Amino acid sequence: MVVLAPVSEAALIVQELFDGMGLDVSINGQGDSGSSVGLSGTWAQNAGGTAISTASNFNVQPLPGLPPQTVGLGGLWMGAGGNWNTGIWATRPMASVIDFGVDSTLYFSVRINNTGDVAGGFGFASGSAANSEFVGVGGHWDNHTDLAGAQARNSLYTTWGTLDQNLAGNNDGPYAMRAHTAAGTMNGRALVVGRLTTRSAGVDALDVKLYFDGGTIDNNLDTIAWSLSDSFSSSMAASNLLLWLNGSGNGELDAIRVGTTWEDVTGVAAVPEPTVAGLGLVGLVALLRRRRGV
Repeated sequence: MVVLAPVSEAALIVQELFDGMGLDVSINGQGDSGSSVGLSGTWAQNAGGTAISTASNFNVQPLPGLPPQTVGLGGLWMGAGGNWNTGIWATRPMASVIDFGVDSTLYFSVRINNTGDVAGGFGFASGSAANSEFVGVGGHWDNHTDLAGAQARNSLYTTWGTLDQNLAGNNDGPYAMRAHTAAGTMNGRALVVGRLTTRSAGVDALDVKLYFDGGTIDNNLDTIAWSLSDSFSSSMAASNLLLWLNGSGNGELDAIRVGTTWEDVTGVAAVPEPTVAGLGLVGLVALLRRRRGV
């Protein structure tokens, strides 16, 4: 078992900008783009067909934050219009396991376009099997209701559980809405930036912020007004990056970044920026696979 020693600087753990990928090609079986960091193997899409497709002629822009590409245009889109199958999701192994069973903090960002009747998002999963555990964030359809039956259309939401879960209403797999912003708060292109805090004992936390075209990214994590906060308990060894996208077409997802600091995923230095000691970096990127019950 390999244990990584603490390091003194920030670290970009994962980056996938889908740069220069083929036009209208299923993500299934595709590997590194020109800007991939921290990934291995290839993408495996759970549902058949070409529902999640790569493209070489667009990006989810304009939005604040780091650029959506570095070596060429590229992104994901909903390639098969009118497909609301909640089994549409894809996973790809990460080079380093993220251990949810230790104290750590990481940050992430992703560009999402959920215009109209589209749902999509990204997260982390313990594997590629249907019963794998996961946690993530996304934007939802224009007619979605939450677990209590309340209207939650076109909203930012958090999700966690197992990829094969079947909850109340149409809340299945990663499309299952655990917490959400008000209906209509996310209907179109948005930069989603989040902070994931895992704890060896107690409750894990997920804080998420929405930014739109013309917005200014916060630089003080002590005063930031999060758009959405949720809590859950997990000790999974997250070995896979996860994404999902379905609906009536035109949905887009791009520019996934995961790092140890706010600046890693936004390009904006945070004041104050948490210290490396506070990040629990060993637990964050270590290959420790200690598990405890969810």
